[in-house]
Amino acid sequence: MNDTIGIKVLPVNTSAKCISIFRNHSSLSIGEIKKLIEGENYVLSFRYTDKQGVKQIIECYQLLEKAGIQAKLFEHDRPATIDFFHNLSQLYGIIEKQVQEAYEAETANNEDDEG
Repeated sequence: MNDTIGIKVLPVNTSAKCISIFRNHSSLSIGEIKKLIEGENYVLSFRYTDKQGVKQIIECYQLLEKAGIQAKLFEHDRPATIDFFHNLSQLYGIIEKQVQEAYEAETANNEDDEG
């Protein structure tokens, strides 16, 4: 199963502004970014479970949109919406909070058992 989330840009959007936005979100060279755009490939992609990756995609998409550059979001190689990515980010935040609370409760219980 493909567990990739990502962002693609239409090939007509190989402007310096577009490439600059991606350069700020990845370590790819200008040539690599241009080649990915022209090949209609993911310019920015992460594993579905990468919380920071989700945040980067949201930020990059918003910057592209603000610059008037058409981008497409994908989840498991299917078109997705920015709302999906926001919801996914929120879900990861909720899970992280629950895990932290469970850890703190377990730690407190262990301290009570020792005392």
